[in-house]
Amino acid sequence: MILVTGATGSVGREVVKQLREGGHPFRALVRTGEGAAKLGLSPAETSVGDFADAASLAAAMKGVAAVYLSCRGGPDQPALEGAAAQAARTAGAGRIVKLSAMAASDMSSTHAKRMNGMAERRVMETGLPYTMLRPTNFMQNFIYYNVAGLAKSRVLRHAVGDARIAFIDTRDIAAIAVAALTEGGHEGRAYDLSGPEALSYHDVAAKLSKATGLAFRYEPISDAELVRALVAGGASPAAARGSLSLQQYYREVGSGAVNAWTEVITGKPARTLDALFAEYAALFKA
Repeated sequence: MILVTGATGSVGREVVKQLREGGHPFRALVRTGEGAAKLGLSPAETSVGDFADAASLAAAMKGVAAVYLSCRGGPDQPALEGAAAQAARTAGAGRIVKLSAMAASDMSSTHAKRMNGMAERRVMETGLPYTMLRPTNFMQNFIYYNVAGLAKSRVLRHAVGDARIAFIDTRDIAAIAVAALTEGGHEGRAYDLSGPEALSYHDVAAKLSKATGLAFRYEPISDAELVRALVAGGASPAAARGSLSLQQYYREVGSGAVNAWTEVITGKPARTLDALFAEYAALFKA
């Protein structure tokens, strides 16, 4: 039995789908029955609970051999994922596959990378065999976040300057997670996961224009403009600063080298951004 936490997340939902398609027995930890319904889960495939609820974690972990570990970002992420990892150890699980972040480190100046680095350390401290998945930005973020606004404005506004990012499809991350959950040989590994090409946002706008037949463009904005826009959109000042630190990281460092882990581990080439935009082109047409 495999436990999938963060099952309604952009990667977790794909892990659930691929485990089901592969015939692997699994249980999904969801916070509400509505979350289970969105995933089309049966009662036998569902455990309702929360990382902050020790009893529900213990119930979810019962009889589990492997755990896919993912929870929401924030200052409590290390404690929450650490609690889940300890529950997995107590229940006798054999391995943990954690969704982390590219360049995760508990010493990083970038909030999301620091929180994931701290959470990774909590997982390692359990002594359980682990695999860390450290992907770059998700291609699906273009679909899940403000697609209606982008379709209307046809302008990508970010504070990454001319940084190049090797966006990765969440379905490829999930395929690697499933391999690490169901196969041996991935223990003690930390995989830096990238898509097949490093792209600037000018490149992204060009690809979106090609897929839709419409004219999209990229407009770099300042750090202050980014924070103001995020707060105006409902983000807390702390969350806005966290997002800014990530964009500053990409601007200063980029997303790292393109690598072939997707094909090496799954036997299939990594999906391209062109393919994703072609698949969802209708969403970008206001």
